[in-house]
Amino acid sequence: MERSDRVFSHRDRGAVAGCHLADWRTACAVAAVSLGTGDGSLSVLLLDLVDRLFENPAITLPEAARHLKVTHRAAKLNVDKLVRAGILTEITGRIRHKLYVALGILERLEASRAVS
Repeated sequence: MERSDRVFSHRDRGAVAGCHLADWRTACAVAAVSLGTGDGSLSVLLLDLVDRLFENPAITLPEAARHLKVTHRAAKLNVDKLVRAGILTEITGRIRHKLYVALGILERLEASRAVS
């Protein structure tokens, strides 16, 4: 996949690094809506997963499946969409037992702590 396919490229993340956490949540929700289901409808599961990331910005596929109350495959499809959008990043490099992190959320949490 090319960078131009991502909703949030590395350049975009840098450009919005100073935005507030609430603004980032809105941007993530917009990205989730744009990923949708492919038929123009909104994926409530994607929005629910984005909201979950603001509670804890790290997630595994089993955690996503439990949170969304879906199968492992359905959780993986939704997590993969957020990875393609640049919202989640897989950080382990493993084939199994992967951990995904919303680095943009972590950056904003750290920035808000530094200001406080």
